[in-house]
Amino acid sequence: MNFLTSFFLMLSAVSTIALADCEKLTEFCSKTGFGKVQSQAQAYGCAADMTTFKVSGTDCRIFNPSKYIWYSADSKCADGSNKIINILVQHYDGKCL
Repeated sequence: MNFLTSFFLMLSAVSTIALADCEKLTEFCSKTGFGKVQSQAQAYGCAADMTTFKVSGTDCRIFNPSKYIWYSADSKCADGSNKIINILVQHYDGKCL
């Protein structure tokens, strides 16, 4: 096997591991995200429908020590409008911020 083939196989393996770690972090930080979505909905004068709570995006680049996870949920506001509440949670040094 030549160097380039070995190099690309190694990168593929690292990417697969990083993706698995990112999925674990979305679960690990979901409690923080859940609370932040509820707080933001209340700040807007809305009631969050937490049955729609989900991960809406991730940024888990391999060489970045911080990982970013976006959570969202639908909400119903006092004025009758509907809003989607989006929250960013940063995972750094074992903590969800």
